[in-house]
Amino acid sequence: LQFKPEDVEKSPEGIFRALYYCFITAYGAYISYFSGRYNYIQQPCEVFNLSVTYENYFEQEIPADILSLYWIQFSYYLSGVYMELYMDKRRNDSTMMLIHHFVTLLLMYFSYMGRYLKHGCIIFFLNDISDAILETGKIFLYFNNRGGVIRKKGELACSAVFFFFTITWFHFRLYLFCVRLLHSSNWCAYIYRKIWRPRLYLLFNSLLWALYIMQIVWSYVSWEY
Repeated sequence: LQFKPEDVEKSPEGIFRALYYCFITAYGAYISYFSGRYNYIQQPCEVFNLSVTYENYFEQEIPADILSLYWIQFSYYLSGVYMELYMDKRRNDSTMMLIHHFVTLLLMYFSYMGRYLKHGCIIFFLNDISDAILETGKIFLYFNNRGGVIRKKGELACSAVFFFFTITWFHFRLYLFCVRLLHSSNWCAYIYRKIWRPRLYLLFNSLLWALYIMQIVWSYVSWEY
């Protein structure tokens, strides 16, 4: 395929990530939106099941589709930590990426233990879309630079993909993350505070804010770059 030497090393990992994020984005979108079983994106306060009492809080049945989404995502990010530590080459954002993976794993763990699984579905849906576009754009870039020749049509396609990535990043990770997810975990939790007794809430909500702050920092660094 006449890839550039540096692209030969990166392309297998890039193709795997592109395929993974495209699959998990489609699966997450189906669960969170298209299946019709859940309405958490449109109505964030519906993540709170007010029919569940404090005594039977942990007896809630976890839907099989949500549980499978959690296990797939947890396995991927756990492998991501291993790759960042022992396999990937050091990059400028390697430390931030490692922190991001740890925070994400902690979020998944505590959201599972505290039964914030509906919040978790929103997190996956909002974050995976831009990752799928980014990794796909990288594959386009590898193919466009084959043989040391930059193709104008390919360059235009790559620019369009990365422009679309920028739009989805700001819309889903910064805007909707705030008005849907943080709105749910803060304002909706405040509204139902007298009839809903959360567990591990402060820790879970603090990790959500940490993730959001990291995304703001990444946005600033990318803009400066």
